Amino acid sequence: MSHLLGRFGGFVARTRWIIIIGWIVLLVVGAALKGDVATKLSGGGGDVPGSHSSIVVEEFTKEYESRVDASLLLVVSDKQKEVDSQEYQDNLKAATDKLKEEKIVKDVITMLDVPEEERAKMIGENGKTSISIVKLNVDDEEASTLLPEIQEKYGEYVKTLGIEANLVGTAAVLGDLSTFSKEGLVKAELIVLPLIFIILFIVFRSFMASLIPFIVTVVSVVGAMNVIGIVATYVEISVFVTNAAVMLGLGVAIDYSLFMVNRFRIELVKENDVKAAVRKMMYTTGHTVLFSGITVIAAMSVLFIVNVPAIKALAFGSITVVCIAVLSTLTLLPAILMILGHRINWGSIKWLSKSENGPSKNWVKWSNIVMKRPALFVLISLIVLIALAIPSIQLKLFTPDVTVLPKESSVRQGFEQLQESFGEGRLSPQYVLLKTEGDVLSEENQVFAFEFIERLKDKEEVTEVNSMLNILNGVQPEQVESLVSSDQLPNKAKQELSKYIGNDKKSMVIEYYARETAATEETRSLVQSLREEKVLGLNPPEGMSVYTGGETAASLDNNQEIFDSLLPSILMMLILIFIILMVTFKSILIPLKAIILNLLSVSATYGIVVLIFVNGYGAEILGVESIGNIVSFVPMLLLALLFGLSTDYEVFLLGRIQEEYRLTNNNEHSISIGLQQTGPLITGAAILMIAVFTGFAFSGILPIQALGVGLAVGVLIDATIVRMILVPATMKLLGKWNWWFPKFKWFPMFKKTSENKNFIEKT
Repeated sequence: MSHLLGRFGGFVARTRWIIIIGWIVLLVVGAALKGDVATKLSGGGGDVPGSHSSIVVEEFTKEYESRVDASLLLVVSDKQKEVDSQEYQDNLKAATDKLKEEKIVKDVITMLDVPEEERAKMIGENGKTSISIVKLNVDDEEASTLLPEIQEKYGEYVKTLGIEANLVGTAAVLGDLSTFSKEGLVKAELIVLPLIFIILFIVFRSFMASLIPFIVTVVSVVGAMNVIGIVATYVEISVFVTNAAVMLGLGVAIDYSLFMVNRFRIELVKENDVKAAVRKMMYTTGHTVLFSGITVIAAMSVLFIVNVPAIKALAFGSITVVCIAVLSTLTLLPAILMILGHRINWGSIKWLSKSENGPSKNWVKWSNIVMKRPALFVLISLIVLIALAIPSIQLKLFTPDVTVLPKESSVRQGFEQLQESFGEGRLSPQYVLLKTEGDVLSEENQVFAFEFIERLKDKEEVTEVNSMLNILNGVQPEQVESLVSSDQLPNKAKQELSKYIGNDKKSMVIEYYARETAATEETRSLVQSLREEKVLGLNPPEGMSVYTGGETAASLDNNQEIFDSLLPSILMMLILIFIILMVTFKSILIPLKAIILNLLSVSATYGIVVLIFVNGYGAEILGVESIGNIVSFVPMLLLALLFGLSTDYEVFLLGRIQEEYRLTNNNEHSISIGLQQTGPLITGAAILMIAVFTGFAFSGILPIQALGVGLAVGVLIDATIVRMILVPATMKLLGKWNWWFPKFKWFPMFKKTSENKNFIEKT
């Protein structure tokens, strides 16, 4: 492969202008086809196909039109006036009249429009807040793209009335997620991009050498966004994909470019021939970049095992950005370098770019200190990593909800008003779907339904239960079928019944509100109890299935799928990485050691993320919010990304150590030289990645903040404790066993060779 890449470098040198023009055309065409990515992304994708909650959603879509019609809640609050006062009611009417002017609003039903007996449900406990039902004439997806602008204008208007009025609901949450995601991305880029350039300038001490990786990185990210935008036209993709992809793209592309430009400059000094320098760069570092990309892609591909669309979308986005980063680094970058040639050092500052006497000997001194007492250093490092990992046992997952929005979000403020005035559980209604093979209105089925509803009302965790019994007040089970089928019911009652009885009369819905929020242990236990074979102590009639839906049920299904997929995912990832490292280094113990160290590093990272985002330690310093849970996709994505990135650094370091060992057959000397030659570059690359990932900790969207902090911490641990201490210490302890490998007579790819054909970078 190294020789192929070397020849490919010659091809790039000959066709450099065609390659550059080709990239420009691809970017322009991609930008034209992708359109506005933000309008295509979804905040959903957390439903697990075939799960309880997913079956409920599918049934709503097929049989309950009134439940899938887009609607919102308008939460109106006045700190001074009671809802019964004329001033409050005048302001409420003015606020709703203004809202009705919007084209997407079909109707607004306030407490003033309902009978007296229903009004109480629309008034909060504090007597100063009311809710109104806002019916829309567009679906949630279209509404989510229009609502942020509407909310902003509407918020300014209601301020003139002296009241607070916020729209809440699915479409509103999706709209704010998209808005704050874009704003957070811009904020992160404003922090990260100047920082990247400054660090590159410190590393290269040349304006042009710093600019080229910067350009290639921007091209990689823009190209990936184009692909994601085009795919999002046809496939549902999570709104979090853009932030995650940009964050990873910036980190990986700048890393690859850094190594490539560094090698080009070294070879340019040696060869004094631009074309030869490009070929040698591709032959050595180009192979390492390709290998690194394959490793990250392999690790991310494992996430497709998880049957959660949002996680699959994140895996797709990450793989896309890594693929394009590798492609641009191996084509666009050498083409640009071929054109620039010796001008790569243009803009050097003399006092910064003065020649040095070779690599720093401090790395050799450090490695000798570690290898003098390797067992002690291994013990101390393991104690530190295990201590950091202990909090990870408190990891609690939840699916994204309104709490992932920043506190300045009007939607979140509206939910908090709703929570304060109507109870915490009012934020998210829960559902029980009774689905039968025959007629759900039959006497036997209704006897069960009546008893089930009564027992549900008696549960301390439940504050309110809504069902068809609210409409058919006083009716007995044996009377339900005939009454619903007759013409005795008024049209309004029939419309209300359509919310609780399916069109095919084979299912019915019971809606209830829990006392606590959806993510609490109390609400989770309640929903779990409704899934037991004997539901609330009752045996469902033959042919009846009981399904639970709503936010808590979806979270339980999502978490269960993740936990069920966790072990297969980890095993698959470990097997892939073991095979890749085994083929690379022709060693058995090197891959095993790398996997063990990576597992310790990832566990320690989990522990720190839990300390910050679950327990709240240091959250204020970082400016992030601790809500007691972590969004479900974050740990899975962290696992895959950190394994991929850690293996990247492992290859750079161990590859150089192996090269030296093949030449000298001296274990300690090889470790020292390997650290000396790769240490500065790995440290510089790690600093760049940490800068990128930390910048996203200030993005405003909670899951991306957790992901950014986790990746920054993981890279820091890997570049310090693992690479600087554990790798040299364990290799010293293992000695020649590091390179032990059984003979494979029939598999030439596994045979050792005395030739130094190692494709790892030879710094």
